[in-house]
Amino acid sequence: MRFSIYTSIRVLTLGFLVLSAVSVAVGRMSANPVETLKVDHRQPWTVAQHVIDPVHGRNLILQPGADRRIDPRFGEGESVDLLAVSPFADPTGQREMVGRQRSVRGEGSESVPVRIAMGRFRYPDGKLIESRVTDWMPSSQPAWDVRLDQGLRTVFSTGAGFLVRLDWTDERGLPVSHKGERIEWAVEPPLGDSTSIGEPVWVPDPQYQDRLIVNFWGQDSETSEYHVGLAWVELNRSRTQIVDFGILVERNLGFMKNSISIRSPSARLDERGGLHVLWMERRDGIRSWTLYRSELEIRSRAVHAKAGKWAMGQATEVASNCLPVPAYLDRNSRYAYFVVPKSASCYDGGEWRKTYVGEPRADLALRHATSGGIVFEMTSRH
Repeated sequence: MRFSIYTSIRVLTLGFLVLSAVSVAVGRMSANPVETLKVDHRQPWTVAQHVIDPVHGRNLILQPGADRRIDPRFGEGESVDLLAVSPFADPTGQREMVGRQRSVRGEGSESVPVRIAMGRFRYPDGKLIESRVTDWMPSSQPAWDVRLDQGLRTVFSTGAGFLVRLDWTDERGLPVSHKGERIEWAVEPPLGDSTSIGEPVWVPDPQYQDRLIVNFWGQDSETSEYHVGLAWVELNRSRTQIVDFGILVERNLGFMKNSISIRSPSARLDERGGLHVLWMERRDGIRSWTLYRSELEIRSRAVHAKAGKWAMGQATEVASNCLPVPAYLDRNSRYAYFVVPKSASCYDGGEWRKTYVGEPRADLALRHATSGGIVFEMTSRH
């Protein structure tokens, strides 16, 4: 009898332990990994390998401040370009990154791509999470959607003048088989049907989670004059349409199509609440690019938050003789990071530099603190 009682106790104890382990495992499996992510815009600065190091095929991934270079180890025979590190971190600080992935055969000048896809990787070790062949491929670094309520998504430009949304997971964090979807204009574009946009970057302000900054170019449908510049575009929640836009920087080229080029926008919200925009500009006949910086100004006159009308402040030149890659501004808006060519030919890659750009404007921070939110004013073209 005693033996039976002890045996029953052991069996019950063992059963309890097994059930506990199963419950924990099921709980972990059912947990939504997307819900554990937190926005953290301190992700490193990345520069595409075809710009920074076309000879050896190395991307630049730099942790500003510490100025420490990070080199993920991708799979053998894998070449990854146009990397973009996620603005989200999990509770352990881990992030993800996406990029254009090429499987190659051979080495150096003998290498031949055998497969081109979009890759999703762990950061910083470079372990592959997913590789997917898509209907479109990016021509610039993808922009991570700052909303998570519909899962992990990126938006990129194709080089053909339009944007594409690519879903990586659904709202539960489960992988999806999405090959990309073109984002259409739901309003009349700034230059009519000839409007092209590219190089999207998300506005890093939680009040404007549906807005990106893009460069635009095209021929005005009414005047036949050429225009280039920067604009913000607002997407609907499903990221299928552009529902609003406004011009930030515009150059009227008249009938001289390529007399001025504007590329590589980037944006940064500093610790004081100032929203900064950087971009590259080049004039015809000059090979190198000039880096400019401006702050989106806050007006004292109240504007409805939904309208979010913005105006660029005075543009200042940061650096000349640059390569056209998105620059990086540190969190204190004191240092700008950019890339210059290694040699006059510009074909052998570049080297990163940083320069002091001064203290952020205290009046912007004060108005941000007293207004209850960032409100900008500008005149839209429509």
